[in-house]
Amino acid sequence: MLIYGLIIINCKRGLLLNNICKMYSCRLGLLLVASAFILSSCSTPSSSEKESTHNLKVLYWDEALFMQRFGNFYSMESSDLTFDVVPLKQIYGEEGKDPDKELQKLISEEHFDFIFLKQLYQYDDLLHNNKLAPIDQLVKDGSLWNQSVIKQLSRDGSIYGFSPTFYADALFINKSLFEQTGVPLPSEDSSMDWNQYFQTLNRFGPENAGMSTSSNAGLFALILGTLQGLTFYQNDNIVLATSEWEKVFDQVRQAFKDKAIRIEDSIDPMNGDLFEQGKVAFKFETSDYIRSLQEKQNQAARPFEWMVAPMPHQSDSSLSNVPFIHLNEIAAIPADTANKKQAEEFLSFIMGEKMTRVFQQQGELTTRNMESNNDKSVKFSYLRNMDFSSQTTKSYNEIMMSMPDQYYSTLLETVGTVMNELMESNTATMEGLQQIETAMLTAPN
Repeated sequence: MLIYGLIIINCKRGLLLNNICKMYSCRLGLLLVASAFILSSCSTPSSSEKESTHNLKVLYWDEALFMQRFGNFYSMESSDLTFDVVPLKQIYGEEGKDPDKELQKLISEEHFDFIFLKQLYQYDDLLHNNKLAPIDQLVKDGSLWNQSVIKQLSRDGSIYGFSPTFYADALFINKSLFEQTGVPLPSEDSSMDWNQYFQTLNRFGPENAGMSTSSNAGLFALILGTLQGLTFYQNDNIVLATSEWEKVFDQVRQAFKDKAIRIEDSIDPMNGDLFEQGKVAFKFETSDYIRSLQEKQNQAARPFEWMVAPMPHQSDSSLSNVPFIHLNEIAAIPADTANKKQAEEFLSFIMGEKMTRVFQQQGELTTRNMESNNDKSVKFSYLRNMDFSSQTTKSYNEIMMSMPDQYYSTLLETVGTVMNELMESNTATMEGLQQIETAMLTAPN
């Protein structure tokens, strides 16, 4: 899922559903390849093992995907469990129904033994109602796990869920373009602060832009601010007229005027986006972008050198206020399960070395720290020892999802219009931000 350069849409729940579907479907083609690996190390269960079978009731997107991603692998190892899978997808896409309320209802009615969640706030909602069992004994050896993932799931010193894989935000850098222009190359191992990033960005353009985006300048500023730990929606009101937001809008305003940031209206289906074509220096993307970038580079007549670096951090701290690691799915055990022992055994299997190798063969980043020669794991190996602060503000996507549809659409239109006016005039940036706040006071909310 591309999380930067979000397009203006009216149906935010449709976007969420589409993103969830894409996350699951993109892995299907890799599962059968990985199954050959784990099959080679499986043993045939004895007749006595076959007799002691338990059934786990599982909540997952749908049964076929669960069996392909987890269930079939476990069955190759042992026949002591069968799975009754209730589809999570049933709570999405139905007009007039709140998926979060439907999830709570489903969990209360079905009495699951094992559940998979898509969002951290769903995890917190269940914890608030004491619906999840702690799994501290399974993660007690801290050296085995990516600590940013563990930190995101820790609550009051305990862990109640586990995400076997994750994706990460990163700064993709066109090394060849830096060499051609003579601009000093950023470090591959440590991140710049946001001031250093803009200073470097503004040394490019208009012939060789610093970066490209499918967003207009106003929307790009909102996204960039949230990446720096800022928020623009508080107590049902828009809050932008602050010195922090003024600085972000000033930086984006100048970069767009100088054409250091270029608008990318469309993407060439053959050659990819402007970064994949080697025409811009930077790209904010997720770790999943590597696959597309490598494909385009393999087809290119003149491939370029590139690298991955950590996202920029706050100027006054070596840590960001926003965690740049995101959980793909959260596996958890309901507190009221009658099959706790079997559920813990299944979770241990998901967390184990064999499944970790399967995930790595699928090209995923794994929470279990294990050496891997897949290119994505190598490129993002710096994440293993990098410290991250806990999340203190919502991401752009989370803010967007918390706003009424029409209010959100009005905000994007207003921000885009005001930012365009700022770039074409000498009006002070703060005056423009105050204008946005005033306009949004009368917007339907």
